[in-house]
Amino acid sequence: SPPLHSVRVPSILRRQEQLLHSNFSLNASCSSDASSDSYQSRASTGRIYRTSSMVSRRRQLISISNSKPKIVVPDGVSESLPDGLQPKKRCAWVTPNTDPCYAAFHDEEWGVPVHDDKKLFELLVFSGALSELTWPVILSKRHIFREVFADFDPLTVAKLNEKKIIAPGNAASSLLSELKLRAIIENARQISKVGSQIPPVSLLVAEDAHL
Repeated sequence: SPPLHSVRVPSILRRQEQLLHSNFSLNASCSSDASSDSYQSRASTGRIYRTSSMVSRRRQLISISNSKPKIVVPDGVSESLPDGLQPKKRCAWVTPNTDPCYAAFHDEEWGVPVHDDKKLFELLVFSGALSELTWPVILSKRHIFREVFADFDPLTVAKLNEKKIIAPGNAASSLLSELKLRAIIENARQISKVGSQIPPVSLLVAEDAHL
C-alpha cells in the first residue's frame, strides 16, 4: 500500500487552495461593501448639505418678502413705516435739521385753506412778525402770542390798551417791537370797523381765491 504522506499532501494542498479562494472572495466583498458605504455616506452628506442650503435660502427669501419699507430719521435710526403708508412729501426747505415745530407747521397747516376769521388774523399777525422773527421762533412763542392777543380775536384785540401792551415788562414787549405791536392793534381795529358792513374776512378770502 502507498505511504500515508503521499495521500495527505494533495489533500492538504487542496484545502489550502480553497481557504485562499474563500479569503479572497471575502476581502473582495468587504472592499465592495466599504466602497458602497463610503459612497452612500458621501451621497447622504451631500443631500443633507444641499437640503440645509435650500432651507437657509428659502428662509432668507421669506425674511426679505416680509420686511417693511424703512426711512432714516434725523438721528440716523431706521424706523419701519406702517403697511400702506408712504413717507410724507415735504418742501425743500424742510430738512432733517428743521425744528420739529416748524416741520409740524408745514405738515399740518402750510398751504391748507383757512375759513376762520381768528385763524386768518393769526396768520396776518405772524406775517407781520416775520420782519423781526423767523418762523421757528414765532411758532415756539405761539402760546404767548395767543395769550397776549386774546386768542387772535380781532374784535377783542381792537379794544386793547396800546400803552399797556407796549409797557416795559409786559409779555407783548418781549415778542415784538413797539411799532409791530401798534400795527397789530390797528389792523384789528380796521377789521372790526368793516366787519359789520361786509361779509366775514374768511368769506372774502375764499371768494378771492376763486377769482
